[in-house]
Amino acid sequence: MSPHLAETLQAPQSDKLFFAHLLAHGPSSRAAIAAAHNLSRPTASEAAGRLVQRGLIHALAKEAGASGKRGRVPELYEISHDVGATLTLLCEDNHMVGIIYDLRGQEIVLEERAIAWGEPAEVERLVKEFLLHLVQQVDTKILAATVSVLAPVDPNTQQIRFFSPQNLGESADLLATAQQALGCPVHVDNHMAWSLKYEIHQGVAQKHESVLSVHLGAAIGATFALEKVIYRGASGFAGALSYVTDNGVFLRDTIQKLGVVDSSSLATRSLRLLDIPATVEKIMAAPDRGEAKEYLEIFSRHVANALMIVDPACLVLTGPMAAYPEFAQLIKEKIEQLLPWHTVEVLLSEDGAGAVRRGAALGATQLALTTLGLYLEQ
Repeated sequence: MSPHLAETLQAPQSDKLFFAHLLAHGPSSRAAIAAAHNLSRPTASEAAGRLVQRGLIHALAKEAGASGKRGRVPELYEISHDVGATLTLLCEDNHMVGIIYDLRGQEIVLEERAIAWGEPAEVERLVKEFLLHLVQQVDTKILAATVSVLAPVDPNTQQIRFFSPQNLGESADLLATAQQALGCPVHVDNHMAWSLKYEIHQGVAQKHESVLSVHLGAAIGATFALEKVIYRGASGFAGALSYVTDNGVFLRDTIQKLGVVDSSSLATRSLRLLDIPATVEKIMAAPDRGEAKEYLEIFSRHVANALMIVDPACLVLTGPMAAYPEFAQLIKEKIEQLLPWHTVEVLLSEDGAGAVRRGAALGATQLALTTLGLYLEQ
C-alpha cells in the first residue's frame, strides 16, 4: 500500500506506538520499542512488519560488530525517507514564510516571499505559485499542510474573517488555494491558536489543564484551552482583543496613539499592526505616564476581564512580547493589581516569537499522522 494514500482505517495501537517512538527517538530496535511501551516482543515484531509492508519504515543494514559487543546485532528501524513531509505557510502583513519539514520535525526548506494583500484573486494566485515553488524543492510528497494568518478564522469553514472592505486580502480562500496546490489535507487557523497549541503540547503550559494564552505581536489576541482542546468560539472571533473597544476606541487604535505602528502596514487598510520592539521601548521608557500608562491599563483590564470569565489554571504571555521579560513582567504586575484575590499562575513563553511557527508545524505533523492512520492521542 502506498504511504502517500490516506488510510481509511486506523492502524493498531501497537503500530502507532512503534511509529511514534521512531519519530521521537530516531532509529531503534524492536526490543527497545517493546520495552519502552510495554509491548510484547511478538506484538512489536508484528507492528514492525505491517509498517514495513506499508513502506512507512525500513530496517537499517546490519553491520557486524556495529554494537561493539559480541553476539547478535539488533535490527534497527527508521522512518522511510519517501513517507512524505509536511508544509507550513505563515502569512504575515507584507510577506509569506513557507517551511517544509520531515515527519520528525526537521526543517528541509525555508523560504520567504513578499506579498501585498490586495484583491483576493491575486492573493490566491500568488499563494498558489509560492506553494508550488516550495514543493518543487523536495523529492517527496506533502502529506499535510497548515496555514497561519493574523486575522480570525471561522472554526467551521476555515475561512478568514475580516472586518471591513479594506481588508481585501483577508477574504481570499486560502484553504481551497492550498488544497488545490498541494493535493493534501490543509488546516487554516490564526496565529493565536497555533501559538497556544505549541504552549499546551510542548511549551510552558504542558502540565496545566486549563490555559488562557495572551498573544501580543503584530496583532493582539487571547485563546483558551481546556484539557489541551482549544476553544475556537462559534464564529472565530473569540479572543480578538485587537477589536475590543474601550470608550468606543479599538484597542489597536489605542496602540496607534503611541506612534509605533508598523510602517509596512498598507495605508488603505483599517488594520494597523504593532511594531513590538518600538512599542516596548516607548512603554518601558515611561510606563507610568501618558499614552504608555493608558495603553497598559486598558490592555491589562481586558486581560483581567478574560481571566475572570474563564478562570484558567494559568495565563501564558506569548508572542514577540515574550522576548522582553521586563515588559512581560510589567504586564503581569498590572494584571495582578487588578485581580489581587486571583491566584492564576502567570507564565512567560520560552519561545514566544517562534510559538506560532512551532504550533503550526505541530498541527501539520498531527494532520499527516491522522492521514496515515497513525496519530497517537496524547
